[in-house]
Amino acid sequence: MSEVAEKASLRQAELEVRQLHETIQELRTRLERANHDGVAMAQQARAGSEAEIRDLRATAQALRDEMEKMHYEADTRVQRAVAAGHDELVQLKAMVQALRDQIDQLRFEADARVQQAVANASGEIAQLKATVQELRDQADELRFEADARVQTAVQQGNEEIQQLRQTAQDLRDQLEDRVYAHREEMQELERDRRDEVADLQRAIQALRDKLEGRETRPASGKKTRKKAT
Repeated sequence: MSEVAEKASLRQAELEVRQLHETIQELRTRLERANHDGVAMAQQARAGSEAEIRDLRATAQALRDEMEKMHYEADTRVQRAVAAGHDELVQLKAMVQALRDQIDQLRFEADARVQQAVANASGEIAQLKATVQELRDQADELRFEADARVQTAVQQGNEEIQQLRQTAQDLRDQLEDRVYAHREEMQELERDRRDEVADLQRAIQALRDKLEGRETRPASGKKTRKKAT
């Protein structure tokens, strides 16, 4: 009787994990869409050095690939953890640590490239640096989620599964907040640019008016002297 209950609990846990996988896939799609929007905005604002920009795009792509790899490996590890046991979970934790080290190394290299490119293309690099930061935050969130899912597979309890559901909801809310904040920032930058252009146009018009005033005064003075003679 205990074995039957244990099998039923295992099937229930696998069902919950499958549902969580579907939720994470949906979040992954929305993340890719947000990344695509960020790249499109960066292309419109291109004004700097092409060599540094290509390096930063390569860094962003490497982080995206690392995130996809971590998703795949995390899903595989969860499935193995459900079927294997304590020894397998120890190995999975070691793999999680190795992935964490790889992400830290990628973050260090991305920071070095960003610092090198700032002096040559400040406008474009600032936007790409923000994109790299978003990808880094997403990688950290996915790493946390992977650790939580491994713990859920070990304990095989409804309480941990509920926590993963909450984590997925939090990630969805954070993603929506970041997308909204990014759009607001781009709109603010566009407003600042329009205001600056308007100020420059007013300053140019003021200089034109001043020059025209100077040209008019000498001409009127000459006419006055002729009348006095």
